Amino acid sequence: MEKTNPPLQALVFDLDGTLLDQEGAERDALRMFYEADFSVPSKPSYHAFLRDWRNIAGDYLQRFLDNRMGFEEQRIARIQALYTNYGSECGLEKAGRLHEAYAAYYRSQWRAFDDTLPALKKLSRRFKLALITNGDGAQQRAKLERTRLAPFFADVVVSGDVKISKPDPAIFKVSEKNLGLPTTALAYIGDRLDVDVAGAKAAAWTAIWLDRKGMPGPPTVPGTLVVGNLLTLDAMLP
Repeated sequence: MEKTNPPLQALVFDLDGTLLDQEGAERDALRMFYEADFSVPSKPSYHAFLRDWRNIAGDYLQRFLDNRMGFEEQRIARIQALYTNYGSECGLEKAGRLHEAYAAYYRSQWRAFDDTLPALKKLSRRFKLALITNGDGAQQRAKLERTRLAPFFADVVVSGDVKISKPDPAIFKVSEKNLGLPTTALAYIGDRLDVDVAGAKAAAWTAIWLDRKGMPGPPTVPGTLVVGNLLTLDAMLP
Protein backbone atom coordinates (compact mmCIF):
# COMPACT_ATOMS: atom_id res chain seq x y z
CA MET A 1 0.00 0.00 0.00
CA GLU A 2 1.27 3.45 -0.90
CA LYS A 3 2.22 5.55 2.12
CA THR A 4 0.46 8.93 2.29
CA ASN A 5 1.71 11.99 4.11
CA PRO A 6 -0.36 13.32 7.02
CA PRO A 7 -2.34 16.49 6.29
CA LEU A 8 -1.15 19.86 7.51
CA GLN A 9 -1.69 20.16 11.23
CA ALA A 10 0.16 23.35 12.14
CA LEU A 11 0.74 26.73 10.51
CA VAL A 12 3.85 28.56 11.65
CA PHE A 13 4.13 32.28 10.93
CA ASP A 14 6.79 34.91 10.56
CA LEU A 15 6.03 38.06 12.59
CA ASP A 16 7.42 41.31 11.12
CA GLY A 17 6.08 42.04 7.67
CA THR A 18 3.73 39.07 7.83
CA LEU A 19 1.49 39.58 10.86
CA LEU A 20 2.74 43.01 11.92
CA ASP A 21 3.28 46.11 9.79
CA GLN A 22 6.96 46.45 10.65
CA GLU A 23 7.76 48.71 7.72
CA GLY A 24 4.95 51.13 8.57
CA ALA A 25 5.78 51.16 12.27
CA GLU A 26 9.43 51.89 11.57
CA ARG A 27 8.62 54.56 8.98
CA ASP A 28 6.22 56.43 11.28
CA ALA A 29 8.55 56.16 14.29
CA LEU A 30 11.45 57.45 12.23
CA ARG A 31 9.39 60.42 11.07
CA MET A 32 8.83 61.38 14.73
CA PHE A 33 12.48 60.82 15.58
CA TYR A 34 13.65 62.83 12.56
CA GLU A 35 11.43 65.79 13.39
CA ALA A 36 11.92 65.88 17.18
CA ASP A 37 15.34 64.44 17.99
CA PHE A 38 17.67 64.06 15.02
CA SER A 39 19.99 67.02 14.49
CA VAL A 40 23.15 67.38 12.38
CA PRO A 41 24.68 70.53 10.80
CA SER A 42 23.51 69.60 7.31
CA LYS A 43 20.24 67.80 7.95
CA PRO A 44 19.23 65.56 5.04
CA SER A 45 15.72 65.28 3.68
CA TYR A 46 13.49 62.80 5.46
CA HIS A 47 13.53 60.41 2.51
CA ALA A 48 17.34 60.40 2.40
CA PHE A 49 17.41 59.95 6.18
CA LEU A 50 14.97 57.02 5.95
CA ARG A 51 17.03 55.36 3.21
CA ASP A 52 20.29 55.76 5.14
CA TRP A 53 18.73 54.57 8.40
CA ARG A 54 17.40 51.40 6.79
CA ASN A 55 20.75 50.60 5.21
CA ILE A 56 22.66 51.18 8.44
CA ALA A 57 20.10 49.53 10.72
CA GLY A 58 19.89 46.50 8.43
CA ASP A 59 23.65 46.04 8.64
CA TYR A 60 23.70 46.23 12.43
CA LEU A 61 20.67 43.99 12.83
CA GLN A 62 22.46 41.35 10.77
CA ARG A 63 25.40 41.57 13.17
CA PHE A 64 23.00 40.74 15.99
CA LEU A 65 21.40 37.90 14.03
CA ASP A 66 24.88 36.51 13.32
CA ASN A 67 25.65 36.61 17.07
CA ARG A 68 28.40 39.20 16.53
CA MET A 69 26.77 41.93 18.64
CA GLY A 70 24.28 42.11 21.49
CA PHE A 71 20.80 43.43 20.77
CA GLU A 72 21.05 46.68 22.75
CA GLU A 73 24.66 47.11 21.66
CA GLN A 74 23.75 47.13 17.98
CA ARG A 75 20.80 49.44 18.53
CA ILE A 76 23.04 52.11 20.06
CA ALA A 77 25.86 51.48 17.57
CA ARG A 78 23.50 52.13 14.64
CA ILE A 79 22.68 55.59 16.05
CA GLN A 80 26.38 56.39 16.23
CA ALA A 81 26.90 55.06 12.69
CA LEU A 82 24.02 57.19 11.43
CA TYR A 83 25.61 60.36 12.83
CA THR A 84 29.01 59.36 11.44
CA ASN A 85 27.34 58.95 8.05
CA TYR A 86 26.50 62.67 8.17
CA GLY A 87 29.91 63.74 9.42
CA SER A 88 28.89 64.22 13.07
CA GLU A 89 30.06 62.60 16.27
CA CYS A 90 27.67 60.95 18.69
CA GLY A 91 29.05 59.75 22.00
CA LEU A 92 27.78 56.70 23.82
CA GLU A 93 25.66 58.65 26.31
CA LYS A 94 23.99 60.76 23.62
CA ALA A 95 23.45 57.71 21.41
CA GLY A 96 21.79 55.95 24.33
CA ARG A 97 19.38 58.86 24.85
CA LEU A 98 18.55 59.04 21.16
CA HIS A 99 18.00 55.31 20.98
CA GLU A 100 15.55 55.45 23.89
CA ALA A 101 13.63 58.25 22.15
CA TYR A 102 13.36 56.28 18.92
CA ALA A 103 12.50 53.04 20.74
CA ALA A 104 9.57 54.75 22.47
CA TYR A 105 8.24 56.05 19.14
CA TYR A 106 8.68 52.61 17.59
CA ARG A 107 6.78 50.83 20.38
CA SER A 108 3.93 53.31 20.02
CA GLN A 109 3.53 52.33 16.36
CA TRP A 110 3.39 48.53 16.67
CA ARG A 111 0.27 47.29 14.90
CA ALA A 112 -1.04 44.21 13.14
CA PHE A 113 -2.14 44.25 9.51
CA ASP A 114 -5.91 44.49 9.08
CA ASP A 115 -6.16 40.88 7.89
CA THR A 116 -4.08 39.38 10.72
CA LEU A 117 -6.61 39.03 13.52
CA PRO A 118 -9.56 37.74 11.45
CA ALA A 119 -7.27 35.29 9.63
CA LEU A 120 -5.78 33.91 12.86
CA LYS A 121 -9.23 33.52 14.40
CA LYS A 122 -10.38 31.50 11.42
CA LEU A 123 -7.24 29.42 10.99
CA SER A 124 -7.00 28.58 14.69
CA ARG A 125 -10.22 26.56 14.38
CA ARG A 126 -8.48 24.14 11.99
CA PHE A 127 -4.77 24.30 12.76
CA LYS A 128 -2.34 24.62 15.62
CA LEU A 129 -0.62 28.00 15.22
CA ALA A 130 2.99 28.84 16.05
CA LEU A 131 5.61 31.47 15.31
CA ILE A 132 9.27 31.64 14.25
CA THR A 133 10.73 35.13 14.19
CA ASN A 134 14.16 36.72 13.91
CA GLY A 135 14.87 39.28 16.61
CA ASP A 136 15.24 39.82 20.33
CA GLY A 137 13.09 37.55 22.48
CA ALA A 138 11.81 40.23 24.85
CA GLN A 139 10.97 42.68 22.08
CA GLN A 140 9.25 40.18 19.80
CA ARG A 141 7.12 38.84 22.65
CA ALA A 142 6.27 42.40 23.70
CA LYS A 143 4.98 43.01 20.17
CA LEU A 144 2.73 39.96 20.44
CA GLU A 145 1.36 41.14 23.79
CA ARG A 146 0.86 44.74 22.64
CA THR A 147 -1.03 43.66 19.52
CA ARG A 148 -2.99 40.98 21.42
CA LEU A 149 -1.80 38.17 19.18
CA ALA A 150 0.05 36.13 21.82
CA PRO A 151 -2.91 33.87 22.82
CA PHE A 152 -3.14 32.42 19.31
CA PHE A 153 0.24 30.70 19.39
CA ALA A 154 1.02 27.31 20.90
CA ASP A 155 4.74 27.91 20.45
CA VAL A 156 6.97 30.92 19.81
CA VAL A 157 10.60 30.55 18.73
CA VAL A 158 12.72 33.72 18.60
CA SER A 159 16.18 33.72 17.08
CA GLY A 160 17.67 35.78 19.90
CA ASP A 161 16.68 33.10 22.40
CA VAL A 162 18.02 30.10 20.50
CA LYS A 163 20.98 31.85 18.80
CA ILE A 164 19.88 30.58 15.39
CA SER A 165 18.34 32.83 12.76
CA LYS A 166 16.28 32.23 9.65
CA PRO A 167 16.98 31.08 6.99
CA ASP A 168 19.01 28.46 8.89
CA PRO A 169 16.78 25.35 8.83
CA ALA A 170 17.93 24.54 12.36
CA ILE A 171 15.55 27.14 13.81
CA PHE A 172 12.67 25.42 12.01
CA LYS A 173 13.75 22.14 13.59
CA VAL A 174 13.50 23.77 17.03
CA SER A 175 9.87 24.64 16.32
CA GLU A 176 9.25 21.21 14.82
CA LYS A 177 10.51 19.52 17.99
CA ASN A 178 8.48 21.83 20.23
CA LEU A 179 5.29 21.10 18.28
CA GLY A 180 5.97 17.36 18.11
CA LEU A 181 4.92 17.13 14.47
CA PRO A 182 6.61 15.72 11.34
CA THR A 183 7.83 18.04 8.59
CA THR A 184 4.99 16.98 6.30
CA ALA A 185 2.44 18.32 8.80
CA LEU A 186 4.01 21.79 8.98
CA ALA A 187 3.70 24.89 6.81
CA TYR A 188 5.51 28.21 7.21
CA ILE A 189 4.09 31.55 6.09
CA GLY A 190 6.33 34.57 5.60
CA ASP A 191 6.83 37.66 3.46
CA ARG A 192 10.48 37.17 2.49
CA LEU A 193 11.60 34.72 -0.16
CA ASP A 194 15.26 34.83 0.90
CA VAL A 195 14.61 34.28 4.61
CA ASP A 196 11.19 32.73 5.16
CA VAL A 197 10.59 30.64 2.05
CA ALA A 198 14.23 29.60 1.70
CA GLY A 199 14.41 28.51 5.34
CA ALA A 200 11.15 26.59 5.24
CA LYS A 201 12.18 24.76 2.08
CA ALA A 202 15.57 23.89 3.54
CA ALA A 203 13.76 22.39 6.54
CA ALA A 204 11.49 20.38 4.18
CA TRP A 205 8.36 22.24 5.31
CA THR A 206 5.57 23.46 3.08
CA ALA A 207 6.51 27.05 2.19
CA ILE A 208 3.90 29.76 1.71
CA TRP A 209 5.02 33.16 0.45
CA LEU A 210 2.89 36.09 1.58
CA ASP A 211 3.31 38.56 -1.26
CA ARG A 212 1.55 41.60 0.22
CA LYS A 213 3.09 44.05 -2.24
CA GLY A 214 2.28 42.10 -5.40
CA MET A 215 5.92 41.88 -6.40
CA PRO A 216 6.53 41.93 -10.17
CA GLY A 217 7.68 38.73 -11.81
CA PRO A 218 6.33 35.20 -12.22
CA PRO A 219 2.91 34.63 -10.61
CA THR A 220 4.25 31.58 -8.80
CA VAL A 221 7.51 30.50 -7.21
CA PRO A 222 8.39 26.86 -8.02
CA GLY A 223 7.46 24.58 -5.14
CA THR A 224 5.93 27.42 -3.13
CA LEU A 225 2.36 28.43 -2.46
CA VAL A 226 1.72 32.16 -2.92
CA VAL A 227 -0.96 34.31 -1.28
CA GLY A 228 -1.60 38.03 -1.45
CA ASN A 229 -3.16 38.33 2.00
CA LEU A 230 -3.78 36.13 5.01
CA LEU A 231 -7.54 35.90 4.51
CA THR A 232 -7.07 33.70 1.44
CA LEU A 233 -5.12 31.06 3.36
CA ASP A 234 -8.03 29.14 4.82
CA ALA A 235 -9.67 28.46 1.46
CA MET A 236 -6.46 27.34 -0.24
CA LEU A 237 -5.33 24.87 2.43
CA PRO A 238 -6.73 21.32 2.48
